[in-house]
Amino acid sequence: MRAYSISVSLLCGVAAASSEVSWPSSLDRAFVSDLESLVKVHTSGDPSPNGACIVKNCLKEAIKCGPDKDCRSVLACTAGCGKKMNQTCIFQCTSDFEDQTYDDLLYCMFNKNDCMGTKKGFDAYEKCRSLDVVGPMTKYRGAPLTIDVARNIMLRGKQRGDWIVAQGKSAAYDCFNCQYLFWVQNADKTMKYVADYKIHKSNGGVRWNIATYGAFEWPSSTGRYTMNASNYGGLAHYEDWRLLGADESKDPKWIAMYYCGSAPGVGEGYEGAFILTPDGNLPTDAKATAALAAIYAKAGITLECKTDNSNCTGHPAPPNPDANTLVV
Repeated sequence: MRAYSISVSLLCGVAAASSEVSWPSSLDRAFVSDLESLVKVHTSGDPSPNGACIVKNCLKEAIKCGPDKDCRSVLACTAGCGKKMNQTCIFQCTSDFEDQTYDDLLYCMFNKNDCMGTKKGFDAYEKCRSLDVVGPMTKYRGAPLTIDVARNIMLRGKQRGDWIVAQGKSAAYDCFNCQYLFWVQNADKTMKYVADYKIHKSNGGVRWNIATYGAFEWPSSTGRYTMNASNYGGLAHYEDWRLLGADESKDPKWIAMYYCGSAPGVGEGYEGAFILTPDGNLPTDAKATAALAAIYAKAGITLECKTDNSNCTGHPAPPNPDANTLVV
């Protein structure tokens, strides 16, 4: 979920090798111009998308994008974001115009075909902090944390654990309004994770983005989860989630999380953290406030934003448990 805007920022270099290839006459010349103009906002050139790879493997997807108003608008909008890889601008372009045609183009270029050349040898968890510093909690209610207890916390003692982000670390990924995060236990005891969050468009409208991940206990590490999506926003994502702490009352009112991961198809890593509560409001009692402050101080993490969950009208329906596991 958290690296959605990365896929757009790396598209800035989609035509880096366009001068070395012959774009088919079937492509609209204005569309090709939009693609080529994106090179100007690609800052480093390394990595840089291979134009020949795109033409060879993703011509069908590029042709579909050409006449698609929204797909074209994402490209043109992103090209106007300047030379500093302005993530705020880039994400706003995605929020305003992204559609399935655009996602299909990214999937073909950076997921199905390694047109960035970044997948081989890429460390999916290079941005993750050391477990010695940011490790999952080891005890709960005075006893060692077990896999079953940790899962019960995430699921809130039910088949589906419903949480809302109350405060986050990353302004790029953790501060959207009305971030509903669901952990769901399927009939076969596997888990999936679904995130719904509200996006404000430049024209004053809103949209809801939805991400679905497979959620699995990390081998030999309790309170830690590998969260994987094979195609979210056109990219595969690999993430490491850690349960740093949880309310020990009968009906837990908060959990503290840290996550890190990457989208290897574009060679980008990321991290974030947040406090989750059932109603999206931060705990107000002194004991909870002190506990949360200590957790994040120990991890060296500053939570920088308070989410606005005051108006979540139109929120998508919560997910239902099933027997399917999302496998990457």
